[in-house]
Amino acid sequence: MAWTTPRTYTVAEIITKSILDTHVRDNLKYLKGESGVVTTQSGLIISNALGTEYLTIPSLTTTQRDALTPTAGMLVYNSTTTQFNKYENGAWRADLGFNSAHSGLSGLTSGDDHTQYQKEDLLTTQGDIPYATAASTWARLPKGTAGQALQMNGGATAPEWAGNLTVTSEFAAGTTLRNSSDIEKSTTSASYVKLKESKLNDIYTSITVKFDLKLSTVGDPDAAFGRIYKNGSPVGIERSTYSATYTTYSESFSSLVANDLIQVYAYATGVARTAYVQNLRFYYNENILTVGGKTLTTGLECSTVRTITNQDP
Repeated sequence: MAWTTPRTYTVAEIITKSILDTHVRDNLKYLKGESGVVTTQSGLIISNALGTEYLTIPSLTTTQRDALTPTAGMLVYNSTTTQFNKYENGAWRADLGFNSAHSGLSGLTSGDDHTQYQKEDLLTTQGDIPYATAASTWARLPKGTAGQALQMNGGATAPEWAGNLTVTSEFAAGTTLRNSSDIEKSTTSASYVKLKESKLNDIYTSITVKFDLKLSTVGDPDAAFGRIYKNGSPVGIERSTYSATYTTYSESFSSLVANDLIQVYAYATGVARTAYVQNLRFYYNENILTVGGKTLTTGLECSTVRTITNQDP
C-alpha cells in the first residue's frame, strides 16, 4: 500500500468504487492503519515541516507500566524514573542509548558500538567492575572485600578477587628518625628513676635508640647518669656526663616486640644536682621482603611510619 495524491474531482464526475478505494480507503489506511492506529506498514514518516510538530510517547508510572501486557517493541516514557523504557527479551529496559544518563555523549554515529554506554543494569552495587567475556559481551565482577587483590583467573580469561595481599617486612636499625619523645624531664634522685617511656606497637627486628643527658651544672666529680631500660629492666649501657650541655647517646637493640616499653632511667650525684633527659628518639628502616608470597630480590624501603606511643611518667 502506498500514499496516493488526493484526487481533485470535477463537477458531474462519476465516482467509481475503484476511485474511492484508491483515494479514500487506501489513503485512510495509510494514515490510520487497519484498526485506526497509526502504523509504519507503508513507511510512516514524521516530519517537522512547520517547526512546531512533536511526537509524544505515552507517559506511565512504573506501576502502570508493569500492569501492561507487554509485547516486544513497546515503548513508554517512565514518569517515575524519568526515562524511556522499551520492552524486549521479556523485560523492560532503560538503555535506549538516548536517555538522560547519556546526554553528555557526543560524536556517536549509527555505526558505533554503544554497548559501553548501556551497562546501568549490569552494575548493581558501588564498587562493581565490568569486564568483557568476548567482543562487545559484558559481565560483572562484584566488588571484593577490604584488602583483597585483583588478579587474573587460572585460565587468564577473566579477573577475580584473590585473598588479602600479604606483605612481610623487617625493621633494621638505621639513621632515619621515625619517632620521638622530645619533652625534657629531670630528677634530683640519687638512684635510678624513670624519666622517659615509649611503648612499641610493632615487632622490631632491630632499632636504634637515642637520648640526650646532662647535669644541671658542671660539677666533677658529680655527674648525671642515664640508662635505657626495657619493661623496667636495664638493657642499655650506663651513660654518665659531668657536662651542663646535653650529650647524645646512641645504642641499637634487637628482637623487640609489640607492647615492649622502652624507657630512660636517670639519677644525679652530688648535693643539689639535677639530671636532665630529653629527646628519646627511634631510628630504623623498614624493608619490604615479600608481597603476596613472592620474595623480592631487592628489598623495598617503606616510608610508612609505625606508631610508637609516648607515655612519659
